[in-house]
Amino acid sequence: MSRFPRAAAAAAALILVSAGAWMRYARPAAAADDTAITASVKDRLAANAEANRSIVVQTRDGVVTLRGFAMTPTDVIRAIRDALSIPGVVKVDNRVVVQQ
Repeated sequence: MSRFPRAAAAAAALILVSAGAWMRYARPAAAADDTAITASVKDRLAANAEANRSIVVQTRDGVVTLRGFAMTPTDVIRAIRDALSIPGVVKVDNRVVVQQ
């Protein structure tokens, strides 16, 4: 028996195992993580409670959705930046509207 088929099989197995390990770490956040992310974002927004008092936070698969109203465009940007600073946040879906 030739060494080439064995080496090819070993290489293929290594690639599959590596891909499986990568997928384990590249998976989106679990529901429990989403709850923790939501709580962390709310805590961060509460630090600037006056500007963010009417922003609702939801998280699904690491994607944070911000809904509600802000007083200024700067408050919206700050809320997005605060949400993105939380570990586990994949992206922020901003639906905050500036009140006029």
